[in-house]
Amino acid sequence: MVAVVVSLFGVLLGSRLMRAMTSEEKSRRELEHLMLTDPLTGVGNRRMLTLRLDEEILRAQRYSRALTAVFFDLDHFKRVNDTYGHKVGDSVLTRVAESLSSNLRQSDHIGRFGGEEFVVLLTETGIEEAMTLVERMRAAVAAIQMPEMQGQITISAGLAQWRPGESGDMLLHRSDRALYRAKESGRNRSHTDQDT
Repeated sequence: MVAVVVSLFGVLLGSRLMRAMTSEEKSRRELEHLMLTDPLTGVGNRRMLTLRLDEEILRAQRYSRALTAVFFDLDHFKRVNDTYGHKVGDSVLTRVAESLSSNLRQSDHIGRFGGEEFVVLLTETGIEEAMTLVERMRAAVAAIQMPEMQGQITISAGLAQWRPGESGDMLLHRSDRALYRAKESGRNRSHTDQDT
């Protein structure tokens, strides 16, 4: 009889421990999601981008595969906030994030870098193929209709392909410089770090 009681107690205790461990794992995943996700747009945040960039550089280095980083920046976004208010500006950011995300492959990563800037990591993708993908993303953003505002939403992009031995910071720096050139040459366009 004692053995049955002890056995039953062990089963109940094991069951409770399993539920507690499952609950703890679920809480850990939820916390990790909160730490790596931009609360406004639902895409990754800068911390997530840094983690994914480090992982993708290691993968590109190990398997000799291409990796392209793309900096996107909404054109004249300050005007949107100043003219229509921050609520509309937030809606624009959310819609742009959705548009960019919907045009990515499962292996790619997107995150809000800050303000109106997004970074996309195109895995196993060279600069030429990346430019084709980016042009499709820019066209999709330009097609967004916002009933609460007039005018078209446009986005500029800067692309850089990872070079062996290069750090993530350097890769992002080169794509940011390419973005600056795209802005400087008229906005609503894409430039690579190789464009003059």
